Formats: sequence, structure tokens, C-alpha cells
Amino acid sequence: MDGIMLLSKPAKGVEKTFSLLSLLGKILPIYKEVVCELKAAGASWIQFDEPTLVMDLDSHKLQAFTEACSELESSLSGLNVGVTGFGFDLVRGTNTLDLIKAEFPKGKYLFAGVVDGRNIWANDLAASLNTLGALEGIVGKDKLVVSTSCSLLHTAVDLVNETKLDKEIKSWLAFAAQKVVEVNVLAKTLAGQKDEEELQYLSDPGFETPLKRFRGVIIRASNDPDPDRLKNPDYDVLVHGEPERNDMVKYFGEQLSGFAFTANGWVQSYGSRCAKPPIIYGDVSRPKPMTVFWSSRAQTMTSCPMKGMLTGPVTINWSFVRNDQPRFETCYQISLAIKDEVEDLETAGIKVIQIDKAALREGLPLRKSEHAFYLDRAVHSFRITNCGVKDATQRGGEVGGWNRPRIPSTEEIADRINKMLTVLKSNILWANPDCGLKTRKYAEVKPALQNMVAAAKLLRTQLA
Repeated sequence: MDGIMLLSKPAKGVEKTFSLLSLLGKILPIYKEVVCELKAAGASWIQFDEPTLVMDLDSHKLQAFTEACSELESSLSGLNVGVTGFGFDLVRGTNTLDLIKAEFPKGKYLFAGVVDGRNIWANDLAASLNTLGALEGIVGKDKLVVSTSCSLLHTAVDLVNETKLDKEIKSWLAFAAQKVVEVNVLAKTLAGQKDEEELQYLSDPGFETPLKRFRGVIIRASNDPDPDRLKNPDYDVLVHGEPERNDMVKYFGEQLSGFAFTANGWVQSYGSRCAKPPIIYGDVSRPKPMTVFWSSRAQTMTSCPMKGMLTGPVTINWSFVRNDQPRFETCYQISLAIKDEVEDLETAGIKVIQIDKAALREGLPLRKSEHAFYLDRAVHSFRITNCGVKDATQRGGEVGGWNRPRIPSTEEIADRINKMLTVLKSNILWANPDCGLKTRKYAEVKPALQNMVAAAKLLRTQLA
């Protein structure tokens, strides 16, 4: 269940001055009630997820968390309930092992997350066993539990469903079902046991084991069949609608080298929406133009500028990325491929080009000490993509979160534009909907675009 410190993430609309920690006293009785119900139902372990604790928290937040845990544990003392163990991500938490060696509490269980729950590469079993061996020397064999680094919802379900993947690439992978087996193999090996059936399964996911299989149904909405309905003389720049594209990452990955694709590798994207992230397994390059035909063909059908639409390198990195080199090196390879596409669009007469960076903030590390390194490389990768364009080629700024069933008001959009004008000159700023527009129904698209146009007109009048 969600941990107490998730309170530190405010809901939208909450005043910044409001102290979320002031709610702890009200929420602790609810946690106690839930824990009592779970215990009565026969639960012997209850996991509290506290992802906030990996951030750079102020001392007063850490103190509040410590006091809340003590109070909860004290109030449940008669139920024989208390903090029994701690779980750690030993994949991304590069300093975690040293911290455990320094000050892990005695007598507690340690859940060692040595199997990567965020990526789909097969576990290095030998390396994991070395880590587990070191941990065993700290907490003892009876207090060490092998685990995944996080929930497996970030990975696809089962590799056995992939019948078209290249056999060599497939041998490098482990989806959720295989990761469960990896955990079992590591735990049994650590205990001096050996399971030939599970080892066979890891080398051949088609080999049947008692693992339960899961299946999902994906429903996809069709595009609006009538593009003429969006014609409007107030639109300064048009896009061609992208009917040839699947999603903003996969479409480009399919045309770049170094990518592989699954048939059933669905993962949750946001809300109830799912995606099939590509797999980046090798060096990335662009064999040929990817969007030039579509944008230039559409440009011949209108006198308005037709905007070229590209996904940026950080967002294309929204894939299962190879783990044998730093992520930013893969990002730079993608940047060079997008740079070639930008220059080909410009040569074809496309005068406005949008390079989406939807995943820029999503990739931001939780530790503030790592922000500068990440942002420096993320911004550098974007600059690579457009460093060769002419000064006359236009770029755009997105003015709303359009992938939700909410229509931004004229005032809200105008406010966003004004914030952009604090860092950009008015003569180089275009107001654009973001890439989520194509996920909305026409009844939502039309008023949202009307509000965007009204906001642009309002500010043009004010700035005239």
C-alpha cells in the first residue's frame, strides 16, 4: 500500500503554502484501521511503498516520517505489528550497498532488489549473487530476502508471447514472468539449491513452468475520418494529422537502426493508456528520411505553413534502453539521427519544425545533486538536433496538457504564453497544442483550439 510520505506530493490546485505534513495526524488512524483489517484477513506481511524517501528531503520531513512510523507502530503494538524489514533498489541505487554496510538496523529483514523491475534485460545472475553474498555477511542468511528493485508493472508481462523477436535479442531479455523466475533462482542458489526446470525456463521462455499467464485486451480509438472539419482561417500553421503514425516513440523507432519491437509487450503509460515501448539494443542511426514525404506532400495542399513534427531524442529514449552504455550516449546517437531529419525537412521547404521533448522532466533524477548532469546532457541532445537549421526556421512552444479530458481556458493558455514570454521574444514564439491533442475526441479538440486562438489574439493585441 502507498506509504505515509506520499502526502508530500500535493494535489493540483493546493496552495504552495499549505503544509501537507499537517495531515499526518488525520491519516494515521486510517492507516491503523487498514492494517488491522489486513491482519484480520490473514496478511502476514504488509508492504508500505515510500518512494519519496529516495529524494533529498528536508530534515523536518524526515523527522515527521520517523515520528509517524513510531506512532503507528506504537498504536499497533497489541496486534504484534511493527517494522520488520526494509526493501532497497540495488539496481539504480548505486550507493545503497555502502549505506547498508554502514548502518543497517540489526534484527531486521533486508529485501534486496537485485532484479531490475524497470528494464527488460536478463539479470546478470553472477553479479547479483556477489551482491547478495555481501549482504548476507551483513544481515545473515535468515534475514535476507531476494526481491525485484520495484514493482514489475514497468515491464512487459511474458516473453513467451513474443514469437517474432530475433532469437538472439530474445535471449538477452527477461519480462515480468522471467524476472519472477530470476528471483526464485537467485534465492534457491543462495540457499544452496538448484532448480533445473527454472534454469531451463530462463534459457527458453517457451519451456512450460507452473507460472500463471496473464493476458490483456487493448482497445484503440480510431482517428477522426473528416480532416476538413478542422479547417479554420485563424490557424497560422497546420499539421498533417499524422494518420500514418502509431505512437510518438514507436513510429520513429521503426525507422531507425538499433531498435527491436515486441508483439505483446504492453506496459501502462499513464492512466488507463498503454504503450509498447521499443527495445534499443544497439547503436542508433537513420538509414533514410522518416517524415519528409508526408510533410512535404501535405505542404503542396495548402498555402499555410505545414509544420514538421518530430519526437525529440530524450522522448525516443522512452524505450527499454540498452544498459551496456550510459543512457545519454544512446540519447546523443538519437540526436544525430533527428538532426539529419530536421535538415532534410528544411531542405524540402518545411519552415516550421516541432521537436517534442515530452519526457524531459520525466527523466529528471530524484536526487537534486544529479539534476545538473542530467539537464546538461538533455539540453545538449536537443541542441544537436537543430544546430544546423537556418535562423528563419521556426520553433514552437506547447501551451497546454492536452492528453487529458479537460479543455484549457483562454485565460489559462494566455497565462502559459506569458510565462514563455519571460524568456523568449514575442516575434519567435508560436503557441501550439502538445502531442496529446490527437488522443482527444473532436468535441474536446475544437473548443480547446478555439481557446488557444483566442489567447493568441488577446496577447497580440496587448503586445501591439
